[in-house]
Amino acid sequence: MPPADRKRSSLSVLLIAEDRLIGGDLAVTLEEMGYGVIMTSINGALASGFSSSADLVVIDVAAVRRGDAVETGGRIGRWLGRPVVYLVDDDNEASRVGEQSPGTPCVMWPFPPRALNDALQRALDATHAGPHS
Repeated sequence: MPPADRKRSSLSVLLIAEDRLIGGDLAVTLEEMGYGVIMTSINGALASGFSSSADLVVIDVAAVRRGDAVETGGRIGRWLGRPVVYLVDDDNEASRVGEQSPGTPCVMWPFPPRALNDALQRALDATHAGPHS
């Protein structure tokens, strides 16, 4: 069965968001799209040793206050062996994602749920296509 046809209810997202209100709203949006959600802060993700059974990682770049959000998100994704989708605030952050992690989906705030869903699907499709597709 192609990745696009898989039931989303069997997929979970590790949501890394520092702001509880924003994270809560994002969690509801993801759940309404049919994803299971595991929400944490960047400190929570670091403290857990990046252990999660999530299928995807969504990181709000605002969650990384010090250092490089793209690098941190990439480390988390590599550690878990999962694709990452970045939520960015401006064109500069989107450019950094493109430069440091080519092909990694990012969504710019504010965004409609459809844009987030499309980015998640692109991340899943890229993972299942493999490096030589």
